[in-house]
Amino acid sequence: MVTPALPSFVLIDLDGYSEKSDYGLQRSSMDGGMPKQRARWSLPIVSRSVTLLIGGTGNRVIFDSWYGADLHGGADWFTVTLFGKPLRARFTEPLTFRPAGPDAWTASATIETIG
Repeated sequence: MVTPALPSFVLIDLDGYSEKSDYGLQRSSMDGGMPKQRARWSLPIVSRSVTLLIGGTGNRVIFDSWYGADLHGGADWFTVTLFGKPLRARFTEPLTFRPAGPDAWTASATIETIG
């Protein structure tokens, strides 16, 4: 099955962009000295806070359809390009939409990627 791609009309605003890598760090206490620690995963789960920019009422309808049907309400994986690199991603919480003008929308989102 082909992974759907974030629609090309959706832009990612880098103002407020942040990312956090999680290697599943585990720590074990020792009887004496420093605790031992190790990463559970060789590739991190990277949580990214992004703002999606959607221009046009028609594009908002297309995006909502893509999100609902292709991603099964945001549960499935999709492909997004960040900093010139295609990544497999998924949304981790419902999107929050706000009007950004007479015919534009922004959506606050958190996505996670592997690596």
